[in-house]
Amino acid sequence: MYKKLTLGLPLVFFAGMLSAVEIDTKLLDEAKKVRFIEDKSPVSRLEYSTGKQIRDTGRTLGKEIRYQEQTQKKSAPYVNGAPSYKYKAMRVYSSDTKAGADVIYISKPAGVTTTKGLFRIVSGYIETAYDIPMEQADKIAVKVCWWNNNHYDENDYFAANFNPDVLAAFSNETAVTGLAASYKYWPGKTRIVIPFVFVKQEVPAAAEPVHTPQAESAEEQKSTPGTKLYEEQNVNPGAKLSGEKSNNQGTAVSAETSESAEAAADSEVKKQEMPVNYRILFGILIAAAVLLVMLLIKVIRDMHKHSQQ
Repeated sequence: MYKKLTLGLPLVFFAGMLSAVEIDTKLLDEAKKVRFIEDKSPVSRLEYSTGKQIRDTGRTLGKEIRYQEQTQKKSAPYVNGAPSYKYKAMRVYSSDTKAGADVIYISKPAGVTTTKGLFRIVSGYIETAYDIPMEQADKIAVKVCWWNNNHYDENDYFAANFNPDVLAAFSNETAVTGLAASYKYWPGKTRIVIPFVFVKQEVPAAAEPVHTPQAESAEEQKSTPGTKLYEEQNVNPGAKLSGEKSNNQGTAVSAETSESAEAAADSEVKKQEMPVNYRILFGILIAAAVLLVMLLIKVIRDMHKHSQQ
């Protein structure tokens, strides 16, 4: 008579659909300011790039990562930075016990030698990969670079706090994790980690049988002599109707009464369960509505950006 409510599959489906990575800004707020060593030599016209061109380099990486995640639904989004291959990016999701992160690799051909250029690349990536305003991305990018220098080449730290795949990302290119203080060690030896907020997703266990006062009261009445329900379900055998036809009718009435009592008890249990089910369904509908609104806002923003360009 008691029901088990199995919610595992629906919740896993909607959790997977609505899951989204989030930069751990609280962790980045702990970063200490760094004075980087930059290249002060003049830049030739052939090598000169505008601020927008530099920022667009990061935007291209972030846009592709976001596309692979949300449209192609890839489990491990990766961008090789073609055709120049100067910058590469990979997204590593959180595991059951440790946080994930985005990893940006600065390859040997990269010509970034100033913090202004470096910040713009990281900011451009954050802007499109997480769909946030440029001004906010600029502030986060600076803290990301500081934090990566604070933990420069501390592989033990990353191994203890992040999904092992974070250290594995671009490990064939360099064993160094983080950002050096000097620009001389940036190309080919830099893996900038953008940490995620750790959100553990678990499959809810099946609910235990629901014991309600109404159901327990019905059970007690069935087994307690003197109660109305007991008397209805335990008709006196001596009170038989005459004739075979009357006896059958009496049996049918007794069975019908018993079924009615059980149906009433079942109805009481369902009344207790229904509000829980409705609340779960309502929560799922709200989450789906929020997702639709977010996608609509994204489409409007993209249309606005294209119209400006």
